[in-house]
Amino acid sequence: MADNVIQADDRGSNTWNAAYPTGGNMWSDYLGQDKMSGPGQDAPGSDRIGDVPYKINDQSADKYPLMGNPGSAYQDYRKEHRSSFDHCGQ
Repeated sequence: MADNVIQADDRGSNTWNAAYPTGGNMWSDYLGQDKMSGPGQDAPGSDRIGDVPYKINDQSADKYPLMGNPGSAYQDYRKEHRSSFDHCGQ
């Protein structure tokens, strides 16, 4: 699903990602970059996992948000609507 007003709700019992390199979820409002790789996202090179976690709330995050395929309709949509999103990787 894409463009949900509320992407997720966590009341303390959810797990948002698997271990690296399996990763987490694809978020339609995640506008982070993918320039780094590795479990700490601190090694040069793309791995289709966002470089900063996707914040669910103050206690929860998806440590390894998945990036869309380069050139996909999803990536094109993200580029077109970049200014309408306000909390990437917070």
